[in-house]
Amino acid sequence: MTVEQPEPHLVLVVDDDAEFAKSVADSLADVDIAVEWRDDPAAALALAGERSFEVAVVDLIMPAMDGLELAQSLRRTPGQPEVIVLTGHADLQTAIAGLRQGLFDYLQKHALNPAQLRKAVRAAIARRAAARGSAG
Repeated sequence: MTVEQPEPHLVLVVDDDAEFAKSVADSLADVDIAVEWRDDPAAALALAGERSFEVAVVDLIMPAMDGLELAQSLRRTPGQPEVIVLTGHADLQTAIAGLRQGLFDYLQKHALNPAQLRKAVRAAIARRAAARGSAG
């Protein structure tokens, strides 16, 4: 008798620093979490149009598109992921604006540790599941 494993939760990481994006993706990957990463916001949006990500972890400052703009665009994709913004440029006004726009969380890169990020991602997955459950 085989026990079917549930589908893994899909998480998207977007940062223009490819090495950092891959590092974040590697730190989040787990038995029940599948992670894709992109270093280009346009490529990330294209991928989000094809797959239903539950959570997106995005950099705030990127050359082509800032993280708040990307978050708004991601929320219009089929998966409508919860969005966590990472930044190395802490700015209270930007954090407040992002949270008012519906961001799940806003974390500083320099103070980030993998356990903190995993906890935030799992909390975002839980909030999304609860919201989908109450909407159905």
